[in-house]
Amino acid sequence: MAKTVAVNYTTEQTARLVSDYQAGETVQNLAEAMGKSVRSVVAKLSREGVYQKAEYVSKTGERPVKKD
Repeated sequence: MAKTVAVNYTTEQTARLVSDYQAGETVQNLAEAMGKSVRSVVAKLSREGVYQKAEYVSKTGERPVKKD
């Protein structure tokens, strides 16, 4: 009995997603354009090795110092 696998992203969609993201498009805009959730797009970009999480900076533009 053959198992069918649902494909969320075709190779063309994945290539477009990666290229648009690397060109500076936001995850929110990509998700809306593809009809996917933001979490789905983030997960796919992470699997492709290109996603970079947004880094928090303070009002002065510096990274916060963590207290360990």
